[in-house]
Amino acid sequence: MLKVDLTPEMQSLIDAYDGDLEAAAQKSGVPLNMAQAFVKLPFVRDALRAVELRDYKKRQKIATREDRQKLWSWIMDNFAHSPDIRMRASELLAKSEGDFVTRTIHENPDGTPIATGTQIQIMQIDMDDRTKLMAAKIRPAVDFLNLLN
Repeated sequence: MLKVDLTPEMQSLIDAYDGDLEAAAQKSGVPLNMAQAFVKLPFVRDALRAVELRDYKKRQKIATREDRQKLWSWIMDNFAHSPDIRMRASELLAKSEGDFVTRTIHENPDGTPIATGTQIQIMQIDMDDRTKLMAAKIRPAVDFLNLLN
């Protein structure tokens, strides 16, 4: 890569640049027509793009969990929003707080867990076995209801 020495005027323009060439020219004391001529030079243009990228990265912010929770709380409490929007904000807030927990347990027909540690047993159960299994689980409830009648 070719190293180019910038003139003091070019450097002061680049240092003052914040996305607005006219304002940078005025801040740096460089005449606007000279600043416009500098921008036509590829190495000055690249330096200005680097400044824009650096500034963009400084401005870029990723919302923290607390920021999102504040936003969802504000939306939930703001009656100007429709009820479905407020309900969705309430749901997202509850999820972020861990109010909803989904737990899935996979079991063999005998009630032992399928997943043990990192081992997983894959079982093939035909329809008749599934029906028998469901009946075995439902049978105690049906017998109890029959006793009541």
